[in-house]
Amino acid sequence: NIAKLIVHTDINMLSVVQYAVEVLKVRHSIVCGHYGCGGVRAAMSHQHLGLINKWLRNIKDVYRLHAVELDSMPDEEKRKERVRALYADAANAQNNGAYPLAMEQWQKLIKEFPSDPLASSARYYLGLCFQEQSPPDYANAAAAFRKALEDKELKEQEEALVNLGWSLTQLGAPSAEGSATNADAEKNAKSALVEASRVFASFLDKYPDSPSADRAIFYAAEAESRLGNTEKAVGLYNQLVQNKKLSKSALIPEALYALGFSYEALKQPKLASENYAALIDQHAKPPLVRDA
Repeated sequence: NIAKLIVHTDINMLSVVQYAVEVLKVRHSIVCGHYGCGGVRAAMSHQHLGLINKWLRNIKDVYRLHAVELDSMPDEEKRKERVRALYADAANAQNNGAYPLAMEQWQKLIKEFPSDPLASSARYYLGLCFQEQSPPDYANAAAAFRKALEDKELKEQEEALVNLGWSLTQLGAPSAEGSATNADAEKNAKSALVEASRVFASFLDKYPDSPSADRAIFYAAEAESRLGNTEKAVGLYNQLVQNKKLSKSALIPEALYALGFSYEALKQPKLASENYAALIDQHAKPPLVRDA
């Protein structure tokens, strides 16, 4: 309902609660509000809203009784309240898959409060939203992650860095910029891959034991492979495959296949066969087994 009101005269609500507690034996009930509620703001205004005013009467009474305290709230506290409201609404939208709405709220927070500590986190989450678009907008995602990482106090430093590298790797894919024969597209793709390689190296140096270490190693290898640095790519693929701590990684089959393909390019058929065989023996289900 409007403003999520729990009113003692609401027979419908009371009946539902009674049924839940007495018949369904529900032991815990949660009454959850949110920042920036439009219903509460309307109740605190002096607008005539017709029938809605009658529904909001209980909030209006609370506001009337505490008007002096509420109206004397300092501007800084109001600013913080506004930031928290935008952050909560954006996070809620993103958690529920409403990415366009989440992006709108994150961008609003960043525009209104660019220097607030939460703005950097907002930029990180905005980057994730760009990745979730259809089709994904990796260019704007990378830009958002870069901007977020300018804040050395960013709580999501680790996640922002690996997602920046991944977005750049996707920008380096042949189809990311359009036709592979386009000179500008090839130049931009190469630039993205070079930056991705540098980002992943920085990530692995700072967070060697990160849960995302396998992603960083694999996509660093992918970046080097696309740049034509096959031997360097082989070293990274082997780093992933041979690391016992990462033996459960879902990327191992792809790394083994990439090793086989890379060794073929390096004219080392014996090593290529060994990695194809390891893929077939150890990972029977992945579709890559057929090609191996």
